[in-house]
Amino acid sequence: YMEYRAIVRAVDKSANDGATPSDVAKAFDRYAAVDDITSITGKDLQVAKNGEKVTVSYAYEKRIPLIANASLVLEYQGSSRR
Repeated sequence: YMEYRAIVRAVDKSANDGATPSDVAKAFDRYAAVDDITSITGKDLQVAKNGEKVTVSYAYEKRIPLIANASLVLEYQGSSRR
């Protein structure tokens, strides 16, 4: 959950910092390095520009091994709030 909150913050900041998809991805990767985000990278983001507004969307899975061949799979998705 803590990594998810860090991703939400990084996506929101990246949407404000970048004007192009590559700018947004680079900004996200910088924030991810600082916040130790490992589940998603800048190239996993979907960036849409609608006029002056940049919307960044993402979706990913987090697998947590439990025992033997059993894992817990958490699915996350969201978009920037701007």
